[in-house]
Amino acid sequence: MPKEFVDAHREPFSLFLYGPPGTYKSTLMSSLPKPMEVVFTDPFKKDIPYFNRGLVTDYQTSPEGILYREVYSKKDNEKRLIKLNYFHESNPNDPTGWDEFERFWESLDLSEIKTLVFDGYTAWEYLARVKADAMPHAEDDGWFVPRQSKKFIESYLRSFFYGIPCNLAMVGHVSKERINEAKGANDSMITHLFAPAAIGDLKQDIVRLFSETYITRVVKVEGEKRVQLQTEIDNKYYACTQMGMPDSMELTKDTTWKELVETIGVN
Repeated sequence: MPKEFVDAHREPFSLFLYGPPGTYKSTLMSSLPKPMEVVFTDPFKKDIPYFNRGLVTDYQTSPEGILYREVYSKKDNEKRLIKLNYFHESNPNDPTGWDEFERFWESLDLSEIKTLVFDGYTAWEYLARVKADAMPHAEDDGWFVPRQSKKFIESYLRSFFYGIPCNLAMVGHVSKERINEAKGANDSMITHLFAPAAIGDLKQDIVRLFSETYITRVVKVEGEKRVQLQTEIDNKYYACTQMGMPDSMELTKDTTWKELVETIGVN
């Protein structure tokens, strides 16, 4: 018999949260376990949900040349809750954003971090695409840029992210087209679904690479618009939960991750 058992729900989780704008994705992400390190690629001012968690420092620059800000606890000004690291492409003709991210990744120490957040995937993918576009390639090769940028992204999704010692969370958007995953399947099977917006077949692969894939949806309840968190697949969207998170939970600007996991008996 083993000497002791562990609670599997307390193991690090991986979460991909996607959906339309304005559905509290970053707000929910900002409530994940702390200390938190954030790879922030969205425009400035979309970082406000993270700032709302405490006291915010001014912009600083790391030894690796990365722009960042920090959020400290209001109760304990010495306790850092969040570090936001900014990656933006200021000159697509001479791109530096992806290289800055890779320098950051090489220097990143996750030993004291509980959660690593990417906010968001779409702009992170853009950094990879601009980097690929600037590389030497034949002008008539129309597939080089998406193929090469996908290779950059996959190296992290399929290799570097595996086995990191903390929670991994990523924000994304929903694709504009449905994905046909099972060609030639009979009509009784669910084959055409909306998925996270990503390069090529990464649309389907992302939901396989993250143990938790949720989508935020706007629905009408008694004539009022509300945001729901969908955690299970249906006939329209990809979603999955290994933790057993309840499906179709209401999401507000005040909903926290702690409240959600308490519904499945995890404190």
